[in-house]
Amino acid sequence: MMVDGPEADDPLMVLDWQMLARTMGAFDPARVVCGSLESALPERGYFAYAERWHRRLVGLGVENYSLDEAWRDFRVGLLNALYIPVCFHSNISHEGARAIRLLEALTHRMFRAAEECNAMASLEGV
Repeated sequence: MMVDGPEADDPLMVLDWQMLARTMGAFDPARVVCGSLESALPERGYFAYAERWHRRLVGLGVENYSLDEAWRDFRVGLLNALYIPVCFHSNISHEGARAIRLLEALTHRMFRAAEECNAMASLEGV
């Protein structure tokens, strides 16, 4: 935790370095959205999240980054994020029933999302 004076706009900031990685920007929204959704979505539903993320980027001044590029990057980011449940299996599978349920949910959600948003198609022509 980083604490600033009480007059600061943001007097408290929490940093989480658990998954520190230098990667494409779309990794984070894809990981958070696809790892958090309990129920299935059609491809258009995932696209709506990518579209909202892209709209915010453009609103903050990002230029020369099309919605098509953002959608491709969101799906590539999701493919990159699939390592998380696979990698953490050996780390948390012995931590008890709650950890196992979390791991199972994350695995199911992320791999289901990769299939539902046709993430493999983002690699065509690469």
